[in-house]
Order: sequence, then C-alpha cells, then structure tokens
Amino acid sequence: MSVKKAAKIYNVPITTLRNRVLGKVDHASALIRKHPMITHDEELKLVHHIKTMAGYGYGYTRQECVNLASDFAVQLSKRGNISLMKWLRGFLKRWPELKVLQPKGLENARAKMASQSIVSSYFANLKSSIQQHDLLNKPHLSFHLDEKGLTTEHKPPTLVASSHDCPLAVTSGKGPTVTLIGCGSASGTAIPPFFSFPGKRMNGSFLAGKSPGAAATMNDSGWSNHAIFRQYLVEHFVKYAPGKDNEKCLIVLDGHKSHVSVGWTGWARDHKIILFI
Repeated sequence: MSVKKAAKIYNVPITTLRNRVLGKVDHASALIRKHPMITHDEELKLVHHIKTMAGYGYGYTRQECVNLASDFAVQLSKRGNISLMKWLRGFLKRWPELKVLQPKGLENARAKMASQSIVSSYFANLKSSIQQHDLLNKPHLSFHLDEKGLTTEHKPPTLVASSHDCPLAVTSGKGPTVTLIGCGSASGTAIPPFFSFPGKRMNGSFLAGKSPGAAATMNDSGWSNHAIFRQYLVEHFVKYAPGKDNEKCLIVLDGHKSHVSVGWTGWARDHKIILFI
C-alpha cells in the first residue's frame, strides 16, 4: 500500500514512515526513545538518597519522588524531555530494589510518643555523628535549626468586664503568614533570625526594630521552600556561624521537604557542614 495509507491505518507520522522507506534513517542506529532526563550515575544518587531517607523513617510519595528528581535535574542544569510521571515508571523498572509500598498505619498518639527503639536509634546516630566528626567537646559548633510560621493577626483575649462597658482591643487585622528561621548552638549562642515575608518587593519597614544581624527575603506565600532554605544557609548561616578553616559544624534539623535535597549533600560537604535530619 502507499505510505500515506499505511501511515493512516497504523497511526504512524507520515514523514517518519517516508524517511524509513526512502532509507534516510539507519534502522540499526535509530533511537526508539528519547534520552533519559538524568544519567545512570545521577539516578544512582537518587536511589541512594531515597533508600537512606526511608531508613531514617522518611518515605517519599510518587509525586515527591518526581519533585525530587525535577529539583535535582534543575541543580544539574538539565531539563527533562519526557513526562516526569513517565520517567518515574521507567525509573522504578530500572531500579527494582525500589517499590511502591503501602505504609502501615500508626495511631497519632503512638506516633507522638514514638517507640523506644526509634528514639534510642536517633540518639545513637547523633552520638556517632558527633564522635565521628570530633564535635563532642565543641558545643559552639553544634546547632539546632527550626522554622516557625508567624501570623500578623492578633486575636483579642477574653476579658472580665461589664457587658455594657467592655473595652476594645486593638488588632492588626487579618494578614498572611511570615516564616521565621531560627538557629542556636548547644553553647547558647544564636544565629540572628531570618524571615521570609510574603510579597514581591522588600519594604524597609518590614525589619524596623530588628535585632542585630537579622535579615529577610520575599516569596509569594511567605512559607519556606528549597530556594529560601538554600539562601539562608549560603548567605546567612555561613556568615554568622563560628569556626575556622578546618573545623566542621553540625546542624540538627527536621525532615521538612524544604530541608531535604540531593544536591545539598555535596554543598554541605564542601563547606564542612553536617546536616543531621
């Protein structure tokens, strides 16, 4: 049959089929799929990261794995040329040790209390890290970092008064959330606070009356994310953290998604920072 008819019947692009028929494409060397988004060795880093975090009790959903790979590709200055969910299906086939599993349910009360083995394992790992990096007697180099969402809306308190003469309470009105990133060392010293304000442009009045060294950035929501956490470490924490050329420091932080990134391990290693999730 004609090329046009065959292309229509078998749903093949007519140009592709014509090039094959005319011998313009070498069948032996023709690609049957596009190049993967990242290389085999780069995927191996993702596999190691996912398995390590699972061992710490932090599991990723399929969408979070896709987001993790996308962020990693951006850090590598690469752009995926296929659907990320399609990439995930191929990724799981290429790495059969990773499976999509249904986690066991755990009651909220039990989760809050945690188990003795998990708590003991956490402190054993922390002690091992402190000893491994020679930080046991250096509390000024051991830090704890956390974030807090602050609302600018003031809720009036309840008052004891006459129903006819109840005083008014001045409020700031409804407002968006501001994120505060705080960090302090085991010796009692604190890194100046760092804020994330919602909006597009920084207003000088936002930091009016700030404590010495406090800084801020802006983003659409005011919540922390990968970019803000990176900015905090690169531009703020390193600026104020003590330590000489060959001294390491430890940062204890939670497993919030804005703190966990494949590319961070290399950056932290280069700057002698141990990130303990």
